[in-house]
Amino acid sequence: MEFGDKIKALRDRLKLTQREFARQTGLSQQSVTVYENGLRKPSWESVQKIVAGLGITYEELADKAVVKHGRRSRKV
Repeated sequence: MEFGDKIKALRDRLKLTQREFARQTGLSQQSVTVYENGLRKPSWESVQKIVAGLGITYEELADKAVVKHGRRSRKV
């Protein structure tokens, strides 16, 4: 599974729109779209924002099982 697919699957699992995902992680909605479509890979800084914004670990983001099973819930 490509990184963009993981981001989209995680976002879908958390029932977040791209806009909500962007707001929660501090990314722009355009960046989320670009990453999900595989047009660009996120920078390390963007990965850090995703991890911090969703309250997950780097390992969880990289692990397909997290995306598949959605062990984390959305922060409000």
